Amino acid sequence: MRLDPLAPQLTGWNNPRERLTTAFRNNEFLLFQQRIWPVSTDATGDRVFAEILVRLHEEEQNLTPPGTFTPVLEEAGLMPLLDRWVVERTLEWLWTTGRKRNFRFSL
Repeated sequence: MRLDPLAPQLTGWNNPRERLTTAFRNNEFLLFQQRIWPVSTDATGDRVFAEILVRLHEEEQNLTPPGTFTPVLEEAGLMPLLDRWVVERTLEWLWTTGRKRNFRFSL
């Protein structure tokens, strides 16, 4: 399936590939941590669990969810760039905040 004709309808962008390329260039992606609370703490001890979420910062402080931009990234062959960006920023955050111990996360 070719996404190109459908991409502007999904995203509202005239040129979705260029918009996402610009987002990488301008560092417009944001990461959020969503805490995951275990049902039982018996086996988890003092470990912290979280999911790392990515969003695209848009005009007027709007955040675009990944379901809007990942199909376009995949079609354009840019998904490895986002994967790498997320992993690098997550590891950088873990290192600078000292959360290396007892912190488990999913990307």
